[in-house]
Amino acid sequence: MKKLLSLFACLTAGAMVFTSCDNSQDSHNPWGAGYEPEATNLVTSGDRIGRMCTMDGRITDNNDEADGIIFALNRSGDTAYLCAFTDIMLGESGRFGWTWTPNISIAWASRVGSAKGDSVAIGTDRLMGGDMATNLILADDSVGNGRASAAQQCHEYYRIHCYTSRTDHSNDTYFQPSQGSWFLPTSQELEALIRNADLINERYLGGTTAADTVVTTVGGEDYYFLPIGGSNGYTYWTSNEFNANNAIYRVVNTNEASYYTKTLTGSTTIGKIMVRPVRKVRLQ
Repeated sequence: MKKLLSLFACLTAGAMVFTSCDNSQDSHNPWGAGYEPEATNLVTSGDRIGRMCTMDGRITDNNDEADGIIFALNRSGDTAYLCAFTDIMLGESGRFGWTWTPNISIAWASRVGSAKGDSVAIGTDRLMGGDMATNLILADDSVGNGRASAAQQCHEYYRIHCYTSRTDHSNDTYFQPSQGSWFLPTSQELEALIRNADLINERYLGGTTAADTVVTTVGGEDYYFLPIGGSNGYTYWTSNEFNANNAIYRVVNTNEASYYTKTLTGSTTIGKIMVRPVRKVRLQ
């Protein structure tokens, strides 16, 4: 398996210096452009972390009504941040029924720069929530939105259960009202999620080893769950830009951040960059 990470960090003059994840680029300080992702200020501990939550903000143990899994809270504790049960996956009808392909590498954008070619960043380098950043991305024609955009995939997402039939999948509309509420997390939000990746994975894997496939049954319950980071600590896109051509990602194994070209698809020197939708709900 190719290494998922080709960056290293060292302390020089009190600053953290990263290499680019692209081996063809020189060492640099990616945060020298005026933006450095601050450490998350979300609450990432407590007895509600790792619990399932409904669309209307009720903590539940019923998988059938849960919209997502709580990975963080705001400082006042009245708003929960939920991660999806799976990464964005490809669903298709094949010879043996409806099948799901996990570990799909999705581009942050289908093209870089702006539609006019003047390479102007959208502006999601500013400190803001992922919901706001996702809306900025969706509103910018330069991204080439549609199914090629990580932000668009998150915006269109709503939870589904595990089906082998296209008909059953199409009829599963219980969670559809939450469509449009999911977004591409910021670097800070993704940092909070990765802090609790092990806790969440262990709870919903039922003690089994993290794998790159969907676990459908845990403790007698059908959990449609894909481990955060899979078996190899995949990288995930954030909604933050480095500049007009590059966006920031985080590595699950290390929770470190760097950047890569927005149009990345497939496997490269850092493996794949995946997408995990998140959303916020007001707790009852």
